Formats: sequence, structure tokens, C-alpha cells
Amino acid sequence: MQDASAYAVKARRAHTASADRGAEWVHEFLGIASHAQLAVDTNPDPETAIQAYVNEGRWIAECPDCKNAQLACKTDPRFLCDNCGNVAVGKLWRTVVWPANVTGIESMLENRPLVNQNWVPGETGPQLGIDNLMNMGTIQ
Repeated sequence: MQDASAYAVKARRAHTASADRGAEWVHEFLGIASHAQLAVDTNPDPETAIQAYVNEGRWIAECPDCKNAQLACKTDPRFLCDNCGNVAVGKLWRTVVWPANVTGIESMLENRPLVNQNWVPGETGPQLGIDNLMNMGTIQ
């Protein structure tokens, strides 16, 4: 599965953000990097956190306010919406919550066609396994 840290490492020569600041790399890649924007703190309220999910083989963070989405970053679990700027939470970064079993989720999805490499919070390993079997035609 791809996340922003993987892209940041590959593009290190072209962009200034390192993999440990991969959430900032997303903004640089989109051409909207602003040190004033990106230097803000992270909102400490756990109620403002968002959960990472997988969409077509990419780890995604989605803005709960405007529904804009961008790549999530395993090494930099922050989200600053490039559309609304997190205005609803004081223009501060939101924390991105990652599932405890990232590796397990990725291993369950990796053999699926890219369009079917999807996972949402709350979906369990056994559910992913059943989906895999059903889509291979072994369960009716």
C-alpha cells in the first residue's frame, strides 16, 4: 500500500520535506506549500482526530468538514486539508489515527486488484479474509 512517506522518500531530491514530515510533502507535491500554513501546531483534542483508510491501494486521510481527501502518511500522522485549511479546528493540523494492524491489513489486500484494495476502520481481518475468499469464487 502506498502512503505519503513512500512518495516523499522517492521524491526527496525534488521536494524538501523528509519522510518523517511526509504530511507536509503532500502539500509540496500539490504545489501549495506555505511555511506559515505548515508550521502550525496539531490540535490536541482527540475529538478532532481522523482515521486513515485504504482506497484503491492508497492510505487516505479525509477531511470531515469538506470531504476533501489526500494521502495519509505513516511516518507523519497529521492532516491539514488543502481545501478548507482545517478552519473548523482553528486551522491546526488534525491527528491521523492509524489502525494497530497496518501490516495485517496490507497483507490481506495486496493480492487483490488495485481497484479492490480497500479497507475502512472497523473492518476486521476475518472480514477481509472472507471478502478475499468470496471474490476468488471459493465461497458462494
